[in-house]
Amino acid sequence: MGRKRERPGLRQVGAEPVLKSVEGQAISFLERLDSVDKLARVERALNAI
Repeated sequence: MGRKRERPGLRQVGAEPVLKSVEGQAISFLERLDSVDKLARVERALNAI
């Protein structure tokens, strides 16, 4: 249909810090997922013994 239009003045509204914090939350979430994955692997290894 139509192309996605960028919202006008997103940077002027001061969304930059919000975007940065959302990005930070996403990164920490991914890191948490990674550590959970490692824990699950350790648990599986211990169960295999």
